[in-house]
Amino acid sequence: MSERFIPAPFQRATIDAIVRLFKDKKRPQRRVLVADEVGLGKTIVARGVIEATEQIRREEGDDLFKVVYVCSSQNIVSQNLAKLLPDGRNAFDGEIPAPDSRLSMQHLLVAENDARRKDRGDYLQLIPITPETSFRVAGRGGTWQERAIICAVICMMSEFAKCKKALSARFRGSSNPKLWPQRLKLIFERITDARKSSKGNYPANVWKELRRYPLRNPDDPEKTLSFAAFIKRMLAKRNSRKRAAFIDEIGILRHRFAEISAELLQPDLVILDEFQRFRYLLDNCGDDG
Repeated sequence: MSERFIPAPFQRATIDAIVRLFKDKKRPQRRVLVADEVGLGKTIVARGVIEATEQIRREEGDDLFKVVYVCSSQNIVSQNLAKLLPDGRNAFDGEIPAPDSRLSMQHLLVAENDARRKDRGDYLQLIPITPETSFRVAGRGGTWQERAIICAVICMMSEFAKCKKALSARFRGSSNPKLWPQRLKLIFERITDARKSSKGNYPANVWKELRRYPLRNPDDPEKTLSFAAFIKRMLAKRNSRKRAAFIDEIGILRHRFAEISAELLQPDLVILDEFQRFRYLLDNCGDDG
């Protein structure tokens, strides 16, 4: 533990108990629930677990320790990130914009953070996620950042390289029509930079996953469409200027991009703040989930 981080004795006991469960060679635990009352310092306990688990990973020779922090709102993210990071470290450049905590965007942030980590020599990555705005996307068009990232990734696929203008119109949604082109351009630049720093691995890894699985057909939920057929359906659909015309399609794509991001994260440690809000995230997990 760092000198600036001194947990109370009862918090120290909780931290040690959790670490013992993680390290138990006979019956190692992958999930631990801390159920202290409000105000007893569960965030401090989480920070202690991060520090202790980080040290374990270092000793095991891991070159990157990745922590996913799941919480209910951007306000909680802003309040707790500094408290969770050991030794006052900052895993991000400046304040994290609220949309960046959405899971559908993490595939790009993973690529950017990996490049940043190599440049700065960071060992720890702390990644905030707000699942209420990540998985429960029915009838929602998301933020302009989400739509722009999805749009740009699709436009850069070889089969849709000539469809940028049409796709842009369909993903603009409620974004200001005067600001949208510049916003989309900035996202293209971010993806291009990540592509260069990853030597082409990103967004090729995302394209591979998009092509692999079919998507729900908005016209008939009992049927599915290949990814290419799904996008071609969007391109053939009229009313591209109406804000709500493509809400269903965008919601389906946001969910798919969130699933891909979850697969790419591969965290060493996941912290759920106020777990009772997110029990549904584990509904389909087995004992090894």
